[in-house]
Amino acid sequence: MLFVSLLLLFNQGENTSIVKINGTDYILYEYSRVGIYDFVVPQNVNRITVKMWGSGANGIYGGAGGYTEGDIIVNSNEEFKVQVGGPTIFIASNLSHIKPSGERSSVYRNNNPTDEILVAGGGGGGSASNYGGAGGGVSGQSSITVFTSKPEMCSNCYAYSSGGGNQTHGGDPGKATAASNLYYSIGVSGSRNYASVGYSNPDKFQGSPGGGGYYGGGSGASTYGTYGGGGGGSGFVAPSVLNGYTLSGSYQNPANMNDEMRNNYGSPNNGGLVLILIQVRDFTMGNHRQQNMLLITYFLLNFVF
Repeated sequence: MLFVSLLLLFNQGENTSIVKINGTDYILYEYSRVGIYDFVVPQNVNRITVKMWGSGANGIYGGAGGYTEGDIIVNSNEEFKVQVGGPTIFIASNLSHIKPSGERSSVYRNNNPTDEILVAGGGGGGSASNYGGAGGGVSGQSSITVFTSKPEMCSNCYAYSSGGGNQTHGGDPGKATAASNLYYSIGVSGSRNYASVGYSNPDKFQGSPGGGGYYGGGSGASTYGTYGGGGGGSGFVAPSVLNGYTLSGSYQNPANMNDEMRNNYGSPNNGGLVLILIQVRDFTMGNHRQQNMLLITYFLLNFVF
């Protein structure tokens, strides 16, 4: 897919441009900075297309974000919230060994984060040497089961994989085995909307957190110097969405990674991205100043210059 973009406006973290996709002109609203934004449907528009990637996790072994796309039937002046995911913030005593996971990206109604229309899951946190699972899809990806890095202390100790979130519950926590309960920790189950974060105390170091999603991934376990990664968060498509689907990445590879509009968002160490597309033919002059400027600029470029 080839596209040509002309930057027109920059407002509240939103880049607005005209793009050409497969010969069709669109107005593109691009949300690439981490945060929550208001999107108001322009007048006389009844359909929008949304493309989104969840945030990748931090670190060289962090899981990548998932991808979700779909068409939403809308009304003029209808209001939506646009959430752009970034790395999670958490406190742990072993940050040199584990890294933050990625949060979800989403579009939701009624100022209610649980009234989602579309969700792209975030990647599970990686550890110093073990992969977190990628986010997205109906089930986020599980992390990898790893053997202890100190076999001389425990010959049969593992940090078992943590699960990805799905459509009905959070990812299962990572489990661990150890010769002494002072030297291992069990992860925490994922939860609705949020990334999961394990616990930390002076004796039991936690594994990496799970990614955020419709349901978050489970956090990792740890045993004898080995720290498990977190599971990826799940994506979601509401039944009312047309042509909707959600895809999971694979460890460090984000879903739909070859899309030219992605610009590296959703990769490890990168936040999420939300794109809203409206066909130019659906635009009309109205009371929105920004809407009118877009139309005037479009016609000047195409029919005057």
